[in-house]
Amino acid sequence: MAAAALVQSPAAWAELTSALNKKATFEHTVAVASRELSSPAGAAAVADPAARTLLARCRTLLRTRYSSRAFWVLGRQLFTAAATAADAAGDAELKATLAEYLAECAAELGEEAGSSGGGADGGSAGAPPRGSAFLFEGQLSGQEAAPPRPPGLLDLLSGALPAELQQQLEAAAAQQQGGGGGGSGDGQGEGQQAQQAQQPSPEVLAAIEEQLDAIAVQIMDATGQQALRAPPPASKRAVASLPRETLSVERLAQLGSDVRCPVCMDELAVGEEVQVMPCSAGHIFHPPCLAPWLEQHNSCPTCRHELPTDDQRYEREKERRLQEEEDARGAANAVAHNDFLYI
Repeated sequence: MAAAALVQSPAAWAELTSALNKKATFEHTVAVASRELSSPAGAAAVADPAARTLLARCRTLLRTRYSSRAFWVLGRQLFTAAATAADAAGDAELKATLAEYLAECAAELGEEAGSSGGGADGGSAGAPPRGSAFLFEGQLSGQEAAPPRPPGLLDLLSGALPAELQQQLEAAAAQQQGGGGGGSGDGQGEGQQAQQAQQPSPEVLAAIEEQLDAIAVQIMDATGQQALRAPPPASKRAVASLPRETLSVERLAQLGSDVRCPVCMDELAVGEEVQVMPCSAGHIFHPPCLAPWLEQHNSCPTCRHELPTDDQRYEREKERRLQEEEDARGAANAVAHNDFLYI
């Protein structure tokens, strides 16, 4: 549909209004309308009663049928573009009406009323709504609507993550969607672009992981549980006391053929110095290979036998768990008061 036809033909605006009623064409329709309202002829376009009907219909659909966050983001972009056009046309009444629409969008999106109507969004309101495209990809080709997709990452985390992190997720998705727009226009390019939009950046994933860890700790604190944490590194004294030996022919023969350091996988030779773990005489390592591991872990790289640590809290917790396991085994082996033992 040509841009000039949209501005000059009320029938074209009516056709767009009808297309709003289908979820499969809602995003594309909002993108076209936003682009026309943000064009130099936007002031004339917004004066068309058919264009105002489209704006009112969009607001009605958002309040009744399309209540998810993604649709409200699209509606805000459309209303922002229309408000800019109304300001250029000097239509104070329409501008006040659109201000009410934008206030409703801000309330639904959990933002301040003045945060979405400023110049930052206004400058890009005419562009296709990239931030939420990952919810609708595959539905803009004019074919049958794609089947419903499972909830996306933002949908699953929208109720758990802070508003600031949600904005980071949306910004990252929009940036990735915009960065992949330079490819070919065939279906394969659109599929790759949609796949890129679904994958947040590593920084965003790291922020999500930190927030989820914090939420898990809060839940455990509220329920009286103790948050799980990684074991501390091995005690420096325990590491320093690990025996060292120089491999001899007899020692290699005792260990068997093709003896390798489990960390670097280099074959051990006669005359090499190795460290021996206390769990087994056969668990030997190059000292430079074993040291970095024990700086982060407290266990043998081969069998995960634990060494003592300098973390007294962890040691007490480990002793408590061992005692509980022993008590549980004793209770399982105990004889009930109404049972009898026959020897």
